[in-house]
Amino acid sequence: MTKQWVREFIQYSSRIYGLSQMIKHARDGRRQPQIPSSVIFTVLLAGFALRTPSMEDLERQLRKG
Repeated sequence: MTKQWVREFIQYSSRIYGLSQMIKHARDGRRQPQIPSSVIFTVLLAGFALRTPSMEDLERQLRKG
């Protein structure tokens, strides 16, 4: 898995499913969040698509390249 593959996957899913609009409108109930909801939604979506068991494993895979 490369960063290019992830980029292409996001572009493809945005074209086909309109995910870019969903990501832009992602909201949650936090007050003054340090990390935007759209970033969290994107990371969780990538983890779901790649079937990673945890956020830690997803981060490890991304660092590997």
